[in-house]
Amino acid sequence: LACPQSQDAEQFLGADVTELDPEKRAFLDQAIKNFMEQENKTILGLVEGIRAPEENQDQIDAKIECLEELIDITDKIDYAIGFHTFAKGFHPAIDLTVESRNPQVRSKAAELVATCVKDNPISQAWAFEHRALQKLFAMHRGQLADGSTVRPEGPTEGERTKALSALSALIQNTPGSAGEMAFLQAKGLDLLKEDLGAQIGVRLKVKALFFLQWLLRGNQAARQAALDLGLSVDLALSCIDEDDEVVQNGWLGLDVMTKHDQAAALQQVSARDPNMPGLIKNRIAAIDTEAVDESTIDLAHKLVQDLGL
Repeated sequence: LACPQSQDAEQFLGADVTELDPEKRAFLDQAIKNFMEQENKTILGLVEGIRAPEENQDQIDAKIECLEELIDITDKIDYAIGFHTFAKGFHPAIDLTVESRNPQVRSKAAELVATCVKDNPISQAWAFEHRALQKLFAMHRGQLADGSTVRPEGPTEGERTKALSALSALIQNTPGSAGEMAFLQAKGLDLLKEDLGAQIGVRLKVKALFFLQWLLRGNQAARQAALDLGLSVDLALSCIDEDDEVVQNGWLGLDVMTKHDQAAALQQVSARDPNMPGLIKNRIAAIDTEAVDESTIDLAHKLVQDLGL
């Protein structure tokens, strides 16, 4: 988080300052320097806050507030990088996802990680170096760093959703699809299958389906692995869900699978329930077309054709 030099003042402020007299220009440069120094102090104080103990509710609330402020700050890539190189706060934030015993702290920490790594290859690399992939998997499954579980019934749906969002941001747009391959090698499709097969709320199911169909669309290895895992059935079941948004994401994923290997995908779906293709056709016909764009409806009709209906 370096202080802009004098020649950067015009760009920094978005104003024409080239004709300022020397005294006014010096004042402007000092104002910018003071602003950046204050920003640096703020970030350092927030990092100190997320490192603080969680021995009572006041401390927990203070830590959550620090995490929320850091999420706002690190939305800019330069600040996300400075959060690690200058403030040394990125790795502690990752650690909170499996070290904090408070579900809100874990969720906010995962949201902060997602903000830092989104479309940011530098932060993505630092995250992988610190085993963020494995730690987010553990958070999603309710496992803490010391080997204990967060609670007998597992993590909250909110925690799982935040962990999944962070995983999605971590692997997207990595050089050479390295993040996607690391996710597959870590059995990430099993994790998504767990979500789709569980009795979960709409928000988490939509997140899991959106993540899955995005991964399938751009990665042939993911499509074959999904077929081997029987995910065509999970996608088909999503296509007859009660929620329209779940249905739409389900058919987008199933469409990719039928394009990859139509015979195998259809065989899996029919083996689960011979009536499934007909159920999918009827459910798609019941979609509220006013809430769906025309191209998506066309895709649904094409899927019905691919299913042999």
